[in-house]
Amino acid sequence: MKRSDGLGINDVALWEKVTRQTAPLPKAQRAHQRILEAGKMPMATKPATPPKTAQKAMPPKPHGQPTRPIAGNADAVSPQVDIHHKARRRLGRGRLEIEARLDLHGMTAAQAKAALMGFIAHCAAQNMTWVLVITGKGVAGQGVLRRELPLWCAQPPLAQQIVEFGPAGPAHGGGGATYMRLRKIRG
Repeated sequence: MKRSDGLGINDVALWEKVTRQTAPLPKAQRAHQRILEAGKMPMATKPATPPKTAQKAMPPKPHGQPTRPIAGNADAVSPQVDIHHKARRRLGRGRLEIEARLDLHGMTAAQAKAALMGFIAHCAAQNMTWVLVITGKGVAGQGVLRRELPLWCAQPPLAQQIVEFGPAGPAHGGGGATYMRLRKIRG
């Protein structure tokens, strides 16, 4: 005879027998097991770290600082290609406000680039800080707009207006969207 949940009497009896014969894991092992099940750590119990003698002391790079000059303009700099993890977390949780959004779905590359340039110029003129640009992921994650967006952002005039950009959090479209922090206009 089957119950309403699809389990038979034998299934229930077997489950009860198994649960009586098992004991809970100690607290430390439960936490480790959750990490393994989440896929955040390989099956090894401890990640390998290089010996301290092999580690080089490198000064931390201030985040949000430009990485290199833009070709042809010694004073201009390209935007940082990744957003600081604290800012990304605050954006994803809604603690930093996204002041404007642009959805490029269904546009050709030329239309999307023109729309992006107009959008960034407008948002910069309004002295906005954080904007979201939605490209979509494309077929099998190989979308043209998704691939081209970082190239457009690294070229003038967008490079002078964008401080940093990077993939959006899952709440805002994940890899199919990009957060951008715009440069404030002084004056």
